Amino acid sequence: MIKNLLCLILLALTSVVYSQAPNGFLYQALVKNASGYPLASQSVSVKISLLVGSIDGESAYSEVHSVVTSPLGVVSIVVGTGVLTTGNFLTVPWDEQVFIKFEVDPNGGGNFVPSGTSQIVSVPYAIKAAGLAKGAIEVKPSAGHNPEAPIFIVRNSNNQIVYAVYEDGVRFNVGDNAKSTRGGFAVGGLVDQTKGGKEVNYLTILPDSIRFNIIGSEKSNRGGFAVGGLVDQTREGVSQVDYMILRPDSIRFAIDEGSLDKSRRGGFAIGGLVDQTKSFSNYFIVNRDCTFVSTPLVASGNVAVSGNIFTGGSIVPLSSGPVTDYNGNVYPTIRIGSQTWMAENLRSISYNDGDAIQISPITAAYPYHVPRDSSGTPIPDQRWGLLYNLQHINPVKVCPIGWRLPSAPDWMQLIEQSGGFEMAGGTLKDRNFWHYPTNTQPNGFNSRPTGYVFSFHAAGWFHEFLNYGTSASFWSRPEFISLYPESKVFIIGSGDGLPQNPFNTVEFPLTPTTLEAHAIRCIKIQ
Repeated sequence: MIKNLLCLILLALTSVVYSQAPNGFLYQALVKNASGYPLASQSVSVKISLLVGSIDGESAYSEVHSVVTSPLGVVSIVVGTGVLTTGNFLTVPWDEQVFIKFEVDPNGGGNFVPSGTSQIVSVPYAIKAAGLAKGAIEVKPSAGHNPEAPIFIVRNSNNQIVYAVYEDGVRFNVGDNAKSTRGGFAVGGLVDQTKGGKEVNYLTILPDSIRFNIIGSEKSNRGGFAVGGLVDQTREGVSQVDYMILRPDSIRFAIDEGSLDKSRRGGFAIGGLVDQTKSFSNYFIVNRDCTFVSTPLVASGNVAVSGNIFTGGSIVPLSSGPVTDYNGNVYPTIRIGSQTWMAENLRSISYNDGDAIQISPITAAYPYHVPRDSSGTPIPDQRWGLLYNLQHINPVKVCPIGWRLPSAPDWMQLIEQSGGFEMAGGTLKDRNFWHYPTNTQPNGFNSRPTGYVFSFHAAGWFHEFLNYGTSASFWSRPEFISLYPESKVFIIGSGDGLPQNPFNTVEFPLTPTTLEAHAIRCIKIQ
């Protein structure tokens, strides 16, 4: 029988052939008769089948070739270019085990005799690049692929996915290993790697930051980072339109004025998240007609305007909304730089959890006092607040929930935002309450000259009210809560004893005696 006359010897998969379509790979085999002599220069029919999974697996593709053996009995065929019988060569799942089955009819007909099956060990992945340039690689999902699963994956040594390509997107996963100099995702420049040149990253994404590095170059008109418009790139003479440009020396937004008459969306806008099917809420708009800001405009430095300023109301300090303590007292607030302060002194007689501020059973000293003038007469205006002896109250709970007693760094930041030590005293004053004027513009902190209380014991407790009308003093949060007397005092002077700058000076820090009582201003917890 023919089956006994032929034996197949597989020589090699020698190379990959890049044809137009479809692609294929070269396959060679030596055919001998039962006597061991090659079937030289003889027309034969060859059937090739690609089996998946095992030597007896299902055929994913099969084809037939009519070829003439060489004088040495070798047949050379390009698998993928024969006459198709079943399947599709471009959808063969090469990521699985693939076996090649060889069948021959020495008479050139269709009576094929199996002559051997072997696994393809070196998978010709380049055949996946059908229709691409020579050397290109194309990765496609196989039939029935789960669209939620990756098509292409890169894993690290811990088997974690670092890079994955999905059917609808690409994902980079950035690790937070602080010890690694290669962490994150980076786009870098080409350096002379043979000389140990230092890498330059233009884009770096880390767990805690995103950074663009722009290197200035006088030789390139495309330096920096740009967001451009869609133009007809197939037409010569059509220039690129850049709407946003970041360069080492400038940041620029360009508005195409020619299209503003046709579009209600012209210009540059920053909006809020709303039901975009109904309307947009724009907080900031710039177009050729005007610049519009719908929310408060805050500047920590000077604002210089070359033209007129038109306002629809009064120019007042920025408020962030009132705050209410446990007793129902309502306090206006003021935003100064990045801080939010109460704009009045605290006057609560309860902690923020509802507990009453109790008189100390040890000393019987009052935990708070009503401000009094130099004659000892109580001051009726509630805006003066109360004066607290920090030794007899809990400084952690004394402010409303969400607020706290300011620390020394809080006061230092306020002083800096208000003009420094030589100017902040005037900036922080409420002009309606001081005996002496100030030559600086108030910023809404509204300090009032409540003075302070000094308590002493001599056959009973006595409280002396000092500096009413001439100074304001406030508690700073103790550095160590258990050592209340070591907390600092912040003084706003009116002129008495402050000759260097009699109307504006601030003194801080100062150390009070044990039984002094001062005002409290709370700062909002950020």
